[in-house]
Amino acid sequence: MAGRSRNTPDQQPSEAEGLLPADYDLADLYGAQSGDEDPDDTAVLIPPIDLPSDAELAAAALAVPLIARVVALARWVAPHRPVDEHGDLGEEDRVRAARMLGAEDPDEDEVVEAMRAWALACDLDLVETGTTDEGAHVAIPGPDLAAVEAGEPAAVLGLWFEAAELVRELAAEAESVDPEVVEGSESDDSDGLAEVEDAREQAAEILDEALHVLYETTAFAEPGAETVPLGVLAALLVVPDGQEPDEEMLGEITDLMVVLDPMLGDLAELGLVEHRPIDPDLFEEGTEDGRPPSRWTPTGRSPRRTPPASAPSGSPRSASTRCASGCSPTATTPR
Repeated sequence: MAGRSRNTPDQQPSEAEGLLPADYDLADLYGAQSGDEDPDDTAVLIPPIDLPSDAELAAAALAVPLIARVVALARWVAPHRPVDEHGDLGEEDRVRAARMLGAEDPDEDEVVEAMRAWALACDLDLVETGTTDEGAHVAIPGPDLAAVEAGEPAAVLGLWFEAAELVRELAAEAESVDPEVVEGSESDDSDGLAEVEDAREQAAEILDEALHVLYETTAFAEPGAETVPLGVLAALLVVPDGQEPDEEMLGEITDLMVVLDPMLGDLAELGLVEHRPIDPDLFEEGTEDGRPPSRWTPTGRSPRRTPPASAPSGSPRSASTRCASGCSPTATTPR
């Protein structure tokens, strides 16, 4: 897993070497390591997931809204649909696709959402594009569509796993892109490309850390207390254990909430988490264009499990996230 390690004990007893996770108490698994290991290079052991049967998981995956839209689009293109040389639908078919997905009178946002599903369907090869002998560009259903529609567990879960990886990568990539940097950079600007790549890696690290902390927090939570306010999750990633946040930390927590909110929203579409987003009206007074006022930069602090007593309150805290079983760094499962 990418990202910094969690709070770990300074020393493990020598007789602990070679023990399996089942030999530890549940709480002791948190950060288990040997004394001579660098904490940043140590895997953090976390509670396992008791998975349902493959058939139940496949049914849950097909019920995920984003997967349902992808499958519907693949079915809709049969026997074929015209596309351009890039595999994109024409304007009229974009509107038709959005309408087929449930929008009665599609507006621009609904068409964009339909095309996000179209792009994912193409990336997953549920929709294949090519050129006919006559030179026409067309899209056709992929060969796995029949098995997916039939609910065959291997086909459905393989599709979901691949979609989960793609959505996670795209969520981090979208958050890492600063439009001003991209628009102001030349195509051969190696410094600009390196900056974008560094930002992408940082965004992926932030997301991985957030998912790991979310899973740890909910795994140890009492029944009924599995939902974590977004402000608390951000505080766990920013504030060192045992400290109360100062003004600088509170600013970092707010910025981190702004960064995590859209990424967690993307993952929620695939059932990886249950997420209630921040109210966008909160930012209308922050900047003239209504965008969040700043971005969060990692500070190097290790995430902690124990939230500070004065975790951020106020309107942004109303956003919350609940870890579906799929947000585990070691086992990805549809909700």
